[in-house]
Amino acid sequence: RCPRRNAPRKLGEWRGVPRLGVMSAPHTETVTIEKMAAGGDAIGRLPDGRVVFVEGALPGETVRVSVMASKKDFAKGVVDEVLEPAVDRVLPPCPEIVRGCGGCGWQHVRPEAQMGLKVGIVVDSLRRTAKLGDAVVKPGGSVSPWGYRTTARLSVAPDGRVGLREAASHVTVALDGCMVAHPSLAALLPGLRVRGAGELTLRVSV
Repeated sequence: RCPRRNAPRKLGEWRGVPRLGVMSAPHTETVTIEKMAAGGDAIGRLPDGRVVFVEGALPGETVRVSVMASKKDFAKGVVDEVLEPAVDRVLPPCPEIVRGCGGCGWQHVRPEAQMGLKVGIVVDSLRRTAKLGDAVVKPGGSVSPWGYRTTARLSVAPDGRVGLREAASHVTVALDGCMVAHPSLAALLPGLRVRGAGELTLRVSV
């Protein structure tokens, strides 16, 4: 068994909860994941047949889900425990994720598999929305998954350090580094201090 990717959030921190009928208390369900949805959540079905959008799960997995919010036709939840992991699941390599950084949502997916999942999302969207059941979508080119970003929009912590926010939160996680940032950009993060601003954008030329 694999540990949960992230601890379930407080109801007020769960994205989408204000628009859903929030349950009196979260509960857990065992769900088999079918596919990915636009936005990065995975899709499975609850025992009552409703669709559930699950953060942190992958197709083919059996997961224990904390159901955080519910509506008549669907629900939203977060992975509490991975019971049967997908072959493409990996431990997120970035230490900042362990500290709570919400900048990267798919580091639990093997980089080589991410493009295929994204193609599947596009194919499914074309089938459902555009009624193009036979659409052929081929992956294009891609850059290295690490060290490629030359621009970063950052938030400022109370002590002036810069970082990224926790997922679905206004809390800033001050960064000592960033695996997806270009090395010249990542090198600026630990020592930078900002006063009088809540956000800033850094850009480097390469």
